[in-house]
Amino acid sequence: LAKLPRPTGVVLAAVWMAVIWSISEVEGSDGDHSFLGSWLYNSAHAPFYGFLALLLAIALPRTNGWPRLDAVNTALVLAAVLAYAIIDERHQASVPGRDADWADILTDMIGATVTLWMIRWLGDPSSERGGVWRRIALGLAWCLAGGFVATWRSFG
Repeated sequence: LAKLPRPTGVVLAAVWMAVIWSISEVEGSDGDHSFLGSWLYNSAHAPFYGFLALLLAIALPRTNGWPRLDAVNTALVLAAVLAYAIIDERHQASVPGRDADWADILTDMIGATVTLWMIRWLGDPSSERGGVWRRIALGLAWCLAGGFVATWRSFG
């Protein structure tokens, strides 16, 4: 992905936003949902928005072919993800059987933050390669925690 031209990241991010939008168009059901099923469903926000952050990172300036995730660029990507997460939640509120919730936006942002954290770490030549699984596990735990908060709110 690091070899893709920077404008490709913008195009792919726009396509991915359209995919998220179309998924948000699906009407919700009023059927019974288990806590575990809802938790997994809510946790899925994290990888969707993590992937959006990855695509936006492709569009960033690069150092040695790798996206430059300094404080400014990281803030720009997170701001773009946050803006789209808010737009998407507002959109979902207009779909029958769906609603908007700040906890979903929290999970979206956790996914984006974890993704940028991993990209930055993987691009750092001094990072210890043996820590990748620990970081993946920690990132997954954060994403599941965000999904748990969203689920707890809907069941509480």
